[in-house]
Amino acid sequence: MSYYLMGDSGTVVFRPYTGVVESEDASYSNKVTSNPIEGGSTIDDHAVAEPVKVSISGMVTSHSAAARATLIAMCRNRDLIAYKGENQYDNMLITSLSIGQSKTAGTGFTFKLTLQYMRLSASAFAPISAFAMSSEARTATPSGKKQKGTRQEQNVGLVTPSSAYADYVSSFNDPQPKNSGMAAARSNPSYRGY
Repeated sequence: MSYYLMGDSGTVVFRPYTGVVESEDASYSNKVTSNPIEGGSTIDDHAVAEPVKVSISGMVTSHSAAARATLIAMCRNRDLIAYKGENQYDNMLITSLSIGQSKTAGTGFTFKLTLQYMRLSASAFAPISAFAMSSEARTATPSGKKQKGTRQEQNVGLVTPSSAYADYVSSFNDPQPKNSGMAAARSNPSYRGY
């Protein structure tokens, strides 16, 4: 049975007498969120599945220069890897790669690498249509100009009736707070940030 790692930078094949995968370990885990509460305890309220991680170690004994260069290129270029061994994994990324020398590898090399599954997503596109902010804007034509008037104006930005805007501004300039009971209950009654 042959094992292989395949990415955009090339393919490394492990066959008898050329290389071997000595171990393949998959790791599955969950992350639990904990929130502290009064009394010194925590509430665990949510669990998130962590991506699958696969650790592989082995040896390359022949064509070692090309295999070494390909493994390093896969890691440096952040290739999405397809790995086929005892199990098959797609959309994997090399998160760590260690290359060493051993007497048993001869002129080749030993390696240890960790692959992590990459959850791929694309941005969603939602068209945003213009909406009217006031009754004056609703009566305006789509081009933003008034119809058959003596004067044509172009609406720029948000349209708000002047009386509504004046009321809004005056609500901040009012010397008396709207809720005097709340202001009086504060240690600094002049603060009106409620």
